[in-house]
Amino acid sequence: MRLRGQEIRAPLSSFTMDDRVAVRVKIAETPGEWTGLVAVRLAVFCDEQGVPISAELDEHDRNAVHALAVLPSDGAVPEGLAPARQGTAVRASAQAGRYLPLSLAGARGGHRDDGAVARAIGGARLLRRPNGVAQIGRVAVLPAWRGTGLGVRLVRLLEELALARGYRESVLHAQVPVRAFYERLGYVVDPGTTPFDEDGIPHVRMKKTLSLEM
Repeated sequence: MRLRGQEIRAPLSSFTMDDRVAVRVKIAETPGEWTGLVAVRLAVFCDEQGVPISAELDEHDRNAVHALAVLPSDGAVPEGLAPARQGTAVRASAQAGRYLPLSLAGARGGHRDDGAVARAIGGARLLRRPNGVAQIGRVAVLPAWRGTGLGVRLVRLLEELALARGYRESVLHAQVPVRAFYERLGYVVDPGTTPFDEDGIPHVRMKKTLSLEM
């Protein structure tokens, strides 16, 4: 994987609402998008929160459906994206291949990939669980883009996909400090469960019934 050309940085404040609306929230379709997503996860969970890479990337990534928030591939790169790309791009390229989702490997990924790392600024994944249950996890948005609604859009996209695939319920392990974020999306703490430690961070199990009216 390689970074696309020579990038021009621009302060985040110089981007208009039209620029922010141009951010696409979509399902990852190419290895380049996957690598960009891995860079976000390394920046947020490993560099920011101290989670080991060996715990952050796992075998579930191979079978998961991954969503990402991505900037247009042309034009200036906001300053809020530059640190993550500089600090994690090389590591992401090295790690991404080991956990490349099966849906993106070889001929299975039917979308053109020019080898450029996508300008991802957020991401999340969807896992299949037994009995009609889907699990959403690894929800991450780069610091400069938090509070812009990207986290909501990522979760909603995966919920809609889960519902379309016949899942009746979505579960997740929410970090305790952001429990209120998921409550605003309709999640409730699973009765009978208590906070637990996951990679040194307190979490709580939450769930939500999926329906067309959600």
